[in-house]
Amino acid sequence: MRINNKSLIPHTMLLTLSLGLLACTNNVSSPKSSPQTGVTHKETSINLSKGQLFSLVMPKRREAGEQARQKYYKEVLPLGESFGLKREALLQIDDTLVGNFSPDGLIFYSWPSKAAENKLISHQDWPSMKQSRPQGWNEIKIYTQELERDLHLTFKPDKHYTLAVAWLNPTNPNDYLQYMDNIKESVNELGGRFIYKMNNPNFEAHASPLIAPGQLTFVEWDTPDGIAKFQQSSTFKQHSHLIKSGVNRFELYKLK
Repeated sequence: MRINNKSLIPHTMLLTLSLGLLACTNNVSSPKSSPQTGVTHKETSINLSKGQLFSLVMPKRREAGEQARQKYYKEVLPLGESFGLKREALLQIDDTLVGNFSPDGLIFYSWPSKAAENKLISHQDWPSMKQSRPQGWNEIKIYTQELERDLHLTFKPDKHYTLAVAWLNPTNPNDYLQYMDNIKESVNELGGRFIYKMNNPNFEAHASPLIAPGQLTFVEWDTPDGIAKFQQSSTFKQHSHLIKSGVNRFELYKLK
């Protein structure tokens, strides 16, 4: 995978994640207050243009890596931002429904262009900075795509989200894609909407096999049990065999 400095996660972000107080933050308005915590959550919009790089970063901190993370932030963040790196949004991961990876959160980053990212990659200090990641994180998974069209993506504090990451079976790659087409109507009926698909992203990690997934899919749900209701539906039972035949590996996360 190609993204390099998208794993730049400010310490305040990670602290907020660990406290479980933040749902969606950054660019937008419509604040809503949680009666349980009194914390204000905001609707978050991501608006990017064709040709920009869009990255999803999923980190898992190393328990004894705080000092290494702070050093990484101090060195890399200012350098990346000087070339146009921007943090777009943060989602909290409520649960890992399928898979063995349980990241601390999901952070969205953008670059103005591939050329802008290349300025960081070609910087003389970047190789040593990148090599320090394992000291601060057990894993950092980064999925990146150069946008072929404008992107407008909104996350709402009163909605719930799932992210499916699918490594397609090269023998039957169309089975999973067919599955996604077959379930769309049922998902809609249960209060769900497919809001974004990242196809064939570049993939980077330091502790996982460097095999890129074929598709990442975000679904917005009206209720927190939307995904559970779908998994109990006749549509899922009818077409779930296409997941088994269509993927070599699959991860599913609940987000908010």
